[in-house]
Amino acid sequence: MSLESILTKVDEATWKQYEKVTNWAYQNYGWSKYELATMCDKAKGICFVGVGTYTALDSFNRSPMSWWGMAAGAVFSMVGVAWLNSASKDCERLERLETDLALKGTAIEPRLGIERPLRILFYSSMGLWLTIGDQTFLPKNYTGTIKEYHTIVTAVEMLYWGLTFSSISFDYFSSQIPKPPKAKKSIWQALYEPIGKYFRKAAPQLEPKPEGANNYSLTEG
Repeated sequence: MSLESILTKVDEATWKQYEKVTNWAYQNYGWSKYELATMCDKAKGICFVGVGTYTALDSFNRSPMSWWGMAAGAVFSMVGVAWLNSASKDCERLERLETDLALKGTAIEPRLGIERPLRILFYSSMGLWLTIGDQTFLPKNYTGTIKEYHTIVTAVEMLYWGLTFSSISFDYFSSQIPKPPKAKKSIWQALYEPIGKYFRKAAPQLEPKPEGANNYSLTEG
C-alpha cells in the first residue's frame, strides 16, 4: 500500500468522525455544516488575536524592548480581527455555491486526499517543537519573572494548538455533505440546556391526603 493511499484512508476515517459530529449537531440543535465551519473560523481569529497579544507582552518585557516582536504581535492581532469579520462571509459564499450546485442536480461529494493529513503532521510537528523547546530558564534580556515568562509561553502554546485544531476542523466541517435547513437553536440555548438540566431539580410531589383527613372535631358526638 502506497503512502498516498494510507494518508487518504486516514483522511477518510477522520472525515467520518467529523460527519458524526455534524449529524449530532444537526439533529440536536439544527446547526448546519456551514455554521460549524463558521464557529471554527471565528475560533481561528480569536487564537490569532491571542497569539498577537501574548507576543506583544513578551516583547514588551524585553530589555531593550523588541520592536520587531511588538510589530509581529500587532500584525497577528490585526489578522485575527480581520479573520473574525470575514469568517461568516466565507461560509456564506460556500453555502450559496453548494446550494446552486444542488439546484442544478450536481452531487456534492466529500473531498478526500492527502493534503489534510500532511497538514496535521506538519502542524503537530511544529507544536511539539514549540512545546519541547520551551525554555526552563529566563532569557538574558527578559525583565519579568520566570513565572510570567512561562505563563506567556504556555498561553502561546495553547493558542497554537487551538489554532491548529480550529483550522483542521474548519476544513473537515466545510467538506461535509450539506443537509436541508431546519429549525435551529442559538449557541446560548445549546450552552444553557445542559447546565439547566444539571441544576434544575424536580419539585417534590406531595402525596394526596386521604379523603376526610382535614375534617376533625374537638368533641365527639
